[in-house]
Amino acid sequence: MRNIKSLLTVIVLLGLFAAPAFAQVSLRGLYIPSPQTNPPLIIWVHDNDTIGVHIFDSTQQKVGFGKGRLSNDSFSVTTSTGQTVAGSVSGLGPDQKPVITATLDTSGSSTQFAAPRDPIFRTPGGGVNPLAGRFDGFAYDQTTPGELGVTFIIDASNNLYFIEQMRGNNGFNGGIGTVSPSTTTMSDSSDEASSDPETVNSGTFSVSTVQGFTVTGSFVNTDFLMEGTFQQPNGSYKFRAKNEAGAFHLSNISTRGFVNTGDGQLISGLIISGGPKRVLIRVLGPGLANFGVSPILETPTVQFFHNSTLLASDTGWKNNANAQEIQDTGLAPKNDGDSALLTTLEPGAYTAIITGANGATGIALVEVYEVGIF
Repeated sequence: MRNIKSLLTVIVLLGLFAAPAFAQVSLRGLYIPSPQTNPPLIIWVHDNDTIGVHIFDSTQQKVGFGKGRLSNDSFSVTTSTGQTVAGSVSGLGPDQKPVITATLDTSGSSTQFAAPRDPIFRTPGGGVNPLAGRFDGFAYDQTTPGELGVTFIIDASNNLYFIEQMRGNNGFNGGIGTVSPSTTTMSDSSDEASSDPETVNSGTFSVSTVQGFTVTGSFVNTDFLMEGTFQQPNGSYKFRAKNEAGAFHLSNISTRGFVNTGDGQLISGLIISGGPKRVLIRVLGPGLANFGVSPILETPTVQFFHNSTLLASDTGWKNNANAQEIQDTGLAPKNDGDSALLTTLEPGAYTAIITGANGATGIALVEVYEVGIF
């Protein structure tokens, strides 16, 4: 494209049909009340506007399930066990943490709660949890015809939320437990290295169900597939469950250029498809001096757009509200004068525009990383 004016014209025209501000900042993920409600519940946002609620009710000895849609950031869901969860989601900015604030109505009583989004693929210290995720699949035993639908949700702290569909009806059983992580050495079955050992992530688990019995099992995770066995009073089951958020991804793409004023601004575009992505946009100016680059852009500013909507901007990455999360990725710029943005985005086309604060010019490097989602 010949100049920035042409690009902005296209952006403005597309913006006539754009969603409201922050519409493409992803809300997807697992939301867990803190402190947990009684009975316990979890909320899952998928498709960025669909709310699913599971309530683990030991009094009714069932797992209640219901779903609905966000409308003006609010929702109301009535589950299969007759309980209602109604509330709204806040924290919609790119550098904010989404939180659901809601009320649980059950058996004539009401409980208000706040449920922040769980960093499901990261440990509380910022590292990656290789076992975490949502896994949906099927289980079967050797004696009873038919399959059970099963869902395993493992959060960042290795808590396990287990749900299985009961045979013969539409009800759900399940419970909450914990996972003990481990690793397992397996033979590589590929045609190029059939005898090479492969170390994979694995674990054992124990779940106390709403019906009062315990489910125990073990599994391995390979290529975003969870496979294993579990035991409960009515038999021993084998299961296979796919990680719904599993995907191979591009680690990094970068562009270096001279940032001037006016039409000389540096532009970087990216397109996301196939599901939400956690993205770090990093702009190095002062940090390039360590590599002998001259003249550097002393004060890089990044503006990040979806169509004509400005989602976020930054000059100096430590000024971000989520600067600690940027630090936890291990990709934070070394120089405080460099800029960075960390956010989770829905599928769509995005543009980063790099300028110098107060009309500064110089060489800058803009980079895009995909990091652990949520």
